Amino acid sequence: MKRKEFIGNLTALGIGSLLIENQDANASSNADFKLSNEYFSAESIIIPSILDKIENEYISFSWMNDASAEIIDKKNQSTWRMGSVAIQEQDEIENNHVWVRQDRSICEQYPARFRGVMNNGVASFTMLNTELQAVGTFKCKVTLEKEFLNFIISDIDENIPNLSFPPPIENDFLVLPQGVGKLIKESNDRKFLTWVAHLNMRFVGGLNKNNSGYCLI
Repeated sequence: MKRKEFIGNLTALGIGSLLIENQDANASSNADFKLSNEYFSAESIIIPSILDKIENEYISFSWMNDASAEIIDKKNQSTWRMGSVAIQEQDEIENNHVWVRQDRSICEQYPARFRGVMNNGVASFTMLNTELQAVGTFKCKVTLEKEFLNFIISDIDENIPNLSFPPPIENDFLVLPQGVGKLIKESNDRKFLTWVAHLNMRFVGGLNKNNSGYCLI
């Protein structure tokens, strides 16, 4: 299984629950949204504009064209903010049947930014490297199902060997399903667990000091 088929490097996302499905991950971007080799100006990245807004009785989701977002949990009267930067891998990290690499050098990773346009309810994003040069494209559709916020990712460009998306949500504590639960406030490393077997449930959560929280599945 390819890593981008699994979209495994998920960071804390979602209110109530987050579901990510990768549809047709090996397909290159459609002709209506071709990759450009141009450099995007810093101004176009720093000053975001509204991309889309959807809401129901549980959640209000406002998405910006730099992939940042504001998520309002109406039921619990909590507001969450999603960033605009996500750490990406430079190359593939699997050998086609098992992931064998654990430690990551900062030379193998980079903070990616995004620039998106909306077309018929689907966002088409260009991923940018640290020099604000286009790396590749992909599409993402966001839907609401009661208290569930769903991200459906598709058409990942082959120029993107691994995709970590959406960007993380700001929170005070990260919750990992280790034992009765492991609460992480600060860490000097993004790697928390050596082996997946240390996890006893399929979720990651986040908490704020006002006792509001979310769960990613």
